[in-house]
Amino acid sequence: MRIALLALALAACTTNNTTVGDDAPGGAPQAGLWHYSEINQVSSNCPNDVAQFEEGNFVIDQVSLASFRIVPADNTPPFPCSLGGSSFNCPDRFVETIDERPSIDAVFTIHATADGTFQSVTLGSGGQEATVDCAGSACALTGFPFPCRFSVDFVIAAGG
Repeated sequence: MRIALLALALAACTTNNTTVGDDAPGGAPQAGLWHYSEINQVSSNCPNDVAQFEEGNFVIDQVSLASFRIVPADNTPPFPCSLGGSSFNCPDRFVETIDERPSIDAVFTIHATADGTFQSVTLGSGGQEATVDCAGSACALTGFPFPCRFSVDFVIAAGG
């Protein structure tokens, strides 16, 4: 069903990378190409066919001491992250609403967040959490629990 595809798309979205430089923690990450790898599925009540242990490249740009932007290589929109010392927070990693009406009475909402810590300007780690929700009479027909949530741990490194 479409929700399985949405969940797979959301999992693919989690393949974004962020990296920092070789300096001590507390600095801004290095701008440029980074690589992302999921290392652990923390939790999930999503369908078993949701992709796991994703990896891929991304770009960090618009770097300052307070924030940076991630440009995913998976064709999802770029998103901002705040930076506080060596910690980062990306509250809107991915946000999308898919309205299937009038074909079927279902409106899917997808929201993913990411946060973590830079160990250096070229190395970081963290977690991503995603939620898929559905509103409408057709949601129960998918056979999936709503909201569907999953979270993963990841590592990121500059250089792709």
